[in-house]
Amino acid sequence: METETNNKKNILEKLGSVSETAVSRLATIAVTIALIFQAVMAMLAMLIKTTDFSLAWHMLFTQSYILPVICIISFIIYILVFSRAKIENASLKLMIRKNPLIIVFSLLVIMMFISQAYNGLGYAFGEYFIMQLGETFDMELSYFIFVLFCGTQVKLEKHKTFLLRVHLLVSMLLVVAGFVLWKNVFDFELVHIRPDGFVSIFGNTNYYGYYLAISIPLAGSEFIYEKQKSWKIVAIIAFAANTVALSLNDTMGSWIGAAFAVIFIAVVHYIIEKKINWKAIILIPVFIICLVIPGLFTGMFEKNVTSLASDVGKIVSGDENAGNAGSKRWAEWNASLEYINENKLFGVGFEGAAYRDDVMIYNFRPHNEFIEYTLFYGIPVGILYFAGCLGVFIRALKKKEIMDGATLACLTAAFGYLVSSFFGVTVFSIAMYFFMFLGMGYVREKNDKTL
Repeated sequence: METETNNKKNILEKLGSVSETAVSRLATIAVTIALIFQAVMAMLAMLIKTTDFSLAWHMLFTQSYILPVICIISFIIYILVFSRAKIENASLKLMIRKNPLIIVFSLLVIMMFISQAYNGLGYAFGEYFIMQLGETFDMELSYFIFVLFCGTQVKLEKHKTFLLRVHLLVSMLLVVAGFVLWKNVFDFELVHIRPDGFVSIFGNTNYYGYYLAISIPLAGSEFIYEKQKSWKIVAIIAFAANTVALSLNDTMGSWIGAAFAVIFIAVVHYIIEKKINWKAIILIPVFIICLVIPGLFTGMFEKNVTSLASDVGKIVSGDENAGNAGSKRWAEWNASLEYINENKLFGVGFEGAAYRDDVMIYNFRPHNEFIEYTLFYGIPVGILYFAGCLGVFIRALKKKEIMDGATLACLTAAFGYLVSSFFGVTVFSIAMYFFMFLGMGYVREKNDKTL
């Protein structure tokens, strides 16, 4: 018995003795796998020019291999982190005091599970999902339990910088894939989208738009904070290339998300540095030029601006056709809010509008992620999701003196996604990347080993 106890103690000590650098490196490997996967998909998509491949196989590999691998690595990191806490006798109270968002996201996960249990666990864990969106209930849980946590464990600036550089290169490859596949892919049976959409590997203009809302502010921030001149050049090229792709992508919600994120960069740098950062200011005209000029040639820019002005006018004036505003998003939002009001505490369940006969919402999801989480799981979850995301940014503001450039770049990427998500839905090909960058944007004090 004593020998067995000693063996367990030795194992715990070995696990707990793994260094912070090793843990950060392990988390970096997980994120790298996710980023490189997109590059592999881009190269394959350019060889196998079918929309079905870009969507169906992208979804299959994400669900069956990429996300599970990230979850496994994250689970290992959990063991290492808590083993260290155990042998160092770190108190739970101290962990929570230093990282109060643990409570917010833990409650969110618990409430999601309770809400779904109330609405029916059977179909949710039976891999029920809508084709194209490609998400299951357990995937949504894993974003918060594993992916977000994994991002927070990329603690070293050099590791974050490496990942940001990888993302810059991958994002440019996806732009190349977008041009190769643009108007050259007409063979599709599973996915009925505009055959001339600028979608790269994502099978849908909206999904590529969500990705670009992350990539553009990330590249802009890298241009400012990269220490090596060669990578600054790569960053500004990536910034311009992704903005051109955004213009051709023709997704207004992502235009708004990226635009606000570019302004966010300039504002944040003014707050932190207490002076105007001219590199941040330069990003604004570069963004405008790269967004407007391609859009003028294709006619998309004028069409989108006119459509936006018309939609806002209809909503403000109470026009009877206001429900069609934003590609029927206004009607979706209003219908969703009515169902939320009827199901305040537990929502209608994961994909409730598609699964339940008594919930009728156009396109099943309301194309607003904050409303989506609230509709699926109830008002408490909606509030916790908003509070958790906001809390990461408030923490960064409070600890701005110790925040490094790579962490700030991750935050701007997350900000771009969050703004665009006001007009979008969670989807298998993008959501986990948002949680990775949100996690890497979590500001940590040096030598903080509490979690």
